[in-house]
Amino acid sequence: MVNKIIDQYTDLPINKLKRWRLRHPDKIKEYNETHKEYKKEYMKNYGEKNKEGHNKACLKYRLTHKEQAKNYAKQYRENHKEEHRDYYQRNNERIKEQYHKWVKMNPDKGRKYTAKRKRNLGYIEINNYFVGSEGHHLTKEYVIYIPKKLHRSVYHNILTGYNMNLINFEVLKWYYGN
Repeated sequence: MVNKIIDQYTDLPINKLKRWRLRHPDKIKEYNETHKEYKKEYMKNYGEKNKEGHNKACLKYRLTHKEQAKNYAKQYRENHKEEHRDYYQRNNERIKEQYHKWVKMNPDKGRKYTAKRKRNLGYIEINNYFVGSEGHHLTKEYVIYIPKKLHRSVYHNILTGYNMNLINFEVLKWYYGN
């Protein structure tokens, strides 16, 4: 009976393989079990070879389905709260290590996040980050990286404007080498 139904809906020659798979699910399952390692290695190599194309396709999808992805992520978090809580409790030390490693590898990104999110400041960089520097906001939008010692030499506050003229004068003197 099942074979008749399968034959009825898969008459085209291109569907011979599909028809065979529908008729032999046990053989498909057996094949998948015996070739697990091979498939895993194949997919790993395939992913490495086609990474750029895959990333472009993912980006294109994310850009065209923003609202759908946002809703899916929200629903997923709601449905898996316990799993996430358990995971973070079990792997707390490892997560902290990964975080600290990322901060060391990306010092400018952490500062950028803090400036933008926590204090509602822009982050248009005038120069590049260098070791031993701190980002100084010349205005609420523009940031210049200066030596930490210079940045801490004059107490100032971008939000209130306190001592901003004084520190900006010192920073620009340093930047232009006078």
